[in-house]
Amino acid sequence: VKTFGQKKNRMDSSDEDEDYDKRISRRQTVSNICYKEDEEMKTDSDDLLVVCGADVPQPDEDEFETIERVMESRIGRKGAVGATTTIYAVEADGDPNADYDEREPGETQYLIKWKGWSSIHNTWETEETLNQQNVKGMKKMENFKKKDQEIKRWLKSVSPEDVEYFNCQQELTDDLHKQYQIVERIIAHSNQKSAAGYPDYFCKWQGLPYSECSWEDGALISKKFQARIDEYFLRNQSKTIPSKECKVLKQRPKFVALKKQPPYIGGSESLELRDYQLDGLNWLAHSWCKGNSCILADEMGLGKTIQTISFLNYLFNEHQLYGPFLLVVPLSTLTSWQREIQIWAPQMNAVVYLGDISSRNVIRTHEWMHMPTRRLKFNIILTTYEILLKDKSFLGGLSWAFIGVDEAHRLKNDDSLLYKSLIEFKSNHRLLITGTPLQNSLKELWSLLHFIMPEKFCSWENFEEEHGKGREYGYASLHRELEPFLIRRVKKDVEKSLPAKVEQILRVEMSALQKQYYKWILTRNYKALSKGSKGSTSGFLNVMMELKKCCNHCYLIKPPEEHEVFNKQELLQHLIRSSGKLILLDKLLVRLRERGNRVLIFSQMVRMLDILAEYLKYRQFSFQRLDGSIKGELRKQALDHFNAEGSEDFCFLLSTRAGGLGINLASADTVVIFDSDWNPQNDLQAQARAHRIGQKKQVNIYRLVTKGSVEEEIIERAKKKMVLDHLVIQRMDTTGKTVLHTGATPSSSAPFNKEELAAILKFGAEELFKEPEGEEVEPQEMDIDEILKRAETRENEGGPSTVGDELLSQFKVANFSAMEENDIVDAEQNSDSKQWEDIIPQDQRERLEEEERQKELEEMYLLPRMRKCAKQNSFNGTEGRRSRNRRYSGSDSDSLSDHKRPKKRGRPRTIPRENIKGFSDAEIRRFIKSYKKFGCPLERLDAIARDSELVDKSETDLRRLGELVHSGCIKALKDSSSGQERAGGRRGKVKGPTFRISGVQVNAKLVISHEEELAPLHKSIPIDPDERKRYTMPCHTKAAHFEIDWSKEDDSNLLIGIYEYGYGSWEMIKMDPDLNLTQKILPDDPDKKPQAKQLQTRADYLIKLLNKDLIRKEAQRLSGSGNSKRRKMRI
Repeated sequence: VKTFGQKKNRMDSSDEDEDYDKRISRRQTVSNICYKEDEEMKTDSDDLLVVCGADVPQPDEDEFETIERVMESRIGRKGAVGATTTIYAVEADGDPNADYDEREPGETQYLIKWKGWSSIHNTWETEETLNQQNVKGMKKMENFKKKDQEIKRWLKSVSPEDVEYFNCQQELTDDLHKQYQIVERIIAHSNQKSAAGYPDYFCKWQGLPYSECSWEDGALISKKFQARIDEYFLRNQSKTIPSKECKVLKQRPKFVALKKQPPYIGGSESLELRDYQLDGLNWLAHSWCKGNSCILADEMGLGKTIQTISFLNYLFNEHQLYGPFLLVVPLSTLTSWQREIQIWAPQMNAVVYLGDISSRNVIRTHEWMHMPTRRLKFNIILTTYEILLKDKSFLGGLSWAFIGVDEAHRLKNDDSLLYKSLIEFKSNHRLLITGTPLQNSLKELWSLLHFIMPEKFCSWENFEEEHGKGREYGYASLHRELEPFLIRRVKKDVEKSLPAKVEQILRVEMSALQKQYYKWILTRNYKALSKGSKGSTSGFLNVMMELKKCCNHCYLIKPPEEHEVFNKQELLQHLIRSSGKLILLDKLLVRLRERGNRVLIFSQMVRMLDILAEYLKYRQFSFQRLDGSIKGELRKQALDHFNAEGSEDFCFLLSTRAGGLGINLASADTVVIFDSDWNPQNDLQAQARAHRIGQKKQVNIYRLVTKGSVEEEIIERAKKKMVLDHLVIQRMDTTGKTVLHTGATPSSSAPFNKEELAAILKFGAEELFKEPEGEEVEPQEMDIDEILKRAETRENEGGPSTVGDELLSQFKVANFSAMEENDIVDAEQNSDSKQWEDIIPQDQRERLEEEERQKELEEMYLLPRMRKCAKQNSFNGTEGRRSRNRRYSGSDSDSLSDHKRPKKRGRPRTIPRENIKGFSDAEIRRFIKSYKKFGCPLERLDAIARDSELVDKSETDLRRLGELVHSGCIKALKDSSSGQERAGGRRGKVKGPTFRISGVQVNAKLVISHEEELAPLHKSIPIDPDERKRYTMPCHTKAAHFEIDWSKEDDSNLLIGIYEYGYGSWEMIKMDPDLNLTQKILPDDPDKKPQAKQLQTRADYLIKLLNKDLIRKEAQRLSGSGNSKRRKMRI
């Protein structure tokens, strides 16, 4: 029986709690958490009376619970149901179904999600307990059982691969449901407290929209999610909230460059910006100070998101501009933005404004403003284009300090609703973030410039007149005009470590069936094609799309009939033989898997991804998949699973446009572009998903192109168009990644005019029709080893002489038909001279016309035949783990670079590099910094390796370096005349003898001073981990005078933390749950103690006490008496 405690009475509350009252009135709350079944609430059969007629009492609607959803079923221990099976009851009292043996008596149990209750209150129930409670919604139980039986029958009839695929999908779903039981944010609390002294909290659940927020018992939430409560009250009390009176909104300050990364950027993980990212931050700050809104157009993969967040952090901390900041981003990257803000700028309150109207109303009520003062609560609003359009009047009513738009090429059309809506928003500064500043026209560039600076770039006509007349003289002035407003860096310039990217075009012939279909499509559209330049562009495009489908796979034109039954092997062979590209891809993937490569496969067509997914399943190649239908958390899990260390995934299927920017699949080293996009820019973005920061191997890109087809001609023309872009953007810091068209704006979906489309359609057609119908030749068998050998990839070391040569040289062509290399067919090979009547034989045209007439007669009586789409497949996988480098930040007074070291008389002794092979200077500096944190450091090499991020080094190498440091310090002190003087403490500016290890200068006195002062701690704390947990400070201590209760146990835990993580690693100590200091040290309010300075003072005091205790014990040991009064050493 499900019981959650007594039903809570309606309480008096303020307007802010109105929503609380409404919810509380329609459901029970857990005022006193009840983990045990309440015997009084049971309904025995004896208590049930059978009554008839109008006298039957009607129960209150709220009296009985309602099933919202049946989640899953199990065979469990009898009686292991009800309130004892909630997640919090299991954590508190154990699982009543734990260690259930299938041989003992069991019963079928169902996991129930209750209506009006969050998932944290889900319980296991049997049909009997549900009936006893008279719950509503039992029809859902019947539906679940019916579906469950169908699935069980299906699983018995399918292959093991299908079963595995189903189980993986089920696991993904289960992972999502577990997240629904985690509190993401608390957004309100009740005015009245329960008998236990807790208010109720209004909770936003992870992975669920705001409309699913629920009021929860304070004692329960405090027990499980105290950190969320702390964050909530910290946000409510925050003084760093937007103010219209902020002076920099009225007058921009003078720009002062950031010479190094400020400490407020990077969060508690001390993440580091790369040098070019710090330069980007300075450029953004400079533009802001100058009053210039701007475009951040770095190439994909260079961290535009992080640079933008760092810029907002800069405004927040340097200029006390606390918002409001509006970030408009694609839905696909929204979770990534949210995650990066939490990591890089945790002190800023970012609210995700998303969901249906109910969700958005909850946000407006609880997350938007402080009701008494009507001052905004948030710093950042993160939303999508779609929500912005829905709530443009509400969002447009604010005066924004900053508006940032990710994937800003969505604003390329100044006539779009998004553009017109967003340009009307009141803002103090604007930033457009895009990896593709130009795509198809100069007009699109002007649209972006007009959006950020409407006063300066007010007229398209003037802009076109000034810059659109010719590449010879027009673009030079455009460079000068763009410079203050646009920054673009590319990987090859800023990330020299990024390995090479080499693209090969693999030309493949059509299968016999593809040739038949290709000719059939052209013949069927003879009338439309014959109109030439008088025909419609849309008509040509439709034919083009059909031909592109045909080039990919026959199933896209005509799926196999249902009566065509194949066994598994025949089905695989039929699937492969229906596409020349798949014949090649099959051989390529087999070889790549043997070599241990990991592959991304891109296609524009989701139905082609279905076919590829089917092929990969038959081949038993493990894969993930991402297309437009796969959203949010599922998308993140697929990416994390593929990128996880030791992932078994071999392939990742992606639609070319899926996810937009921000998807990092750098763990792959091979990209296959199954079909080329109209716009080569989209393909280059696809490549960039593998070729980005973090990639360690050479990236090989194989672009599959069907020989003698429209595909081949499209890629030739697109390649030539791309060269034009070099003339505008490339010479300003770019890499030829965009298509530029200087004439009138063409359709974004087809960057070719009517004449070009007509010529493309004719390409290769004449050769194809020379093969008699029904006698089409299958492509020759291809030896993949020979292909790959002949298509050996290589990097261009010398580099091309011109930007145009550079672009064209990235396409290295290998031809796969009769294994002979042919030159690329000239794009203009008399294609316009031939007419369609000369290309398509007359007998085929006449036969088709007759077929069309018969078809028209049939269709007068029949509904159009619907094509049966291939079953869409999803991906499998489990949630991966996102890892980030952690940096220890701080000055390194004893490890100076060459140009900063103080000049001394005489040269410091240098230990030559031969003695410390395997360590760079940066690694040596990190090692020494960590070395100083531990007493007896040569016995703590494992801890030093963890702290200095040198865990990949061998213990032998670490010991050799440690001994070099120690012996070098001893020798330097011995050689120095000042070696007898005492060190003056850790924090003071200690002068003394120095020596060098390779290029790193070491202050010998300071290092030895640290080593000696921390030695008593090392001697006092037990080496054994279990004994260490029980360690208690042996001395009497004076009060700490902190603003929290501080006991002897806290002193003991602080010393254990210093022993384990090193002196000064306060954040690590705070984060260790075993030390119980999370809520005591480093409070979020910097005015409250203990902060780092107070912890340092306390640690020094405690270590001195330990030293005295050790001296006393040593004296007792030597004298053999506890009353010895030997003179103590001076401390």
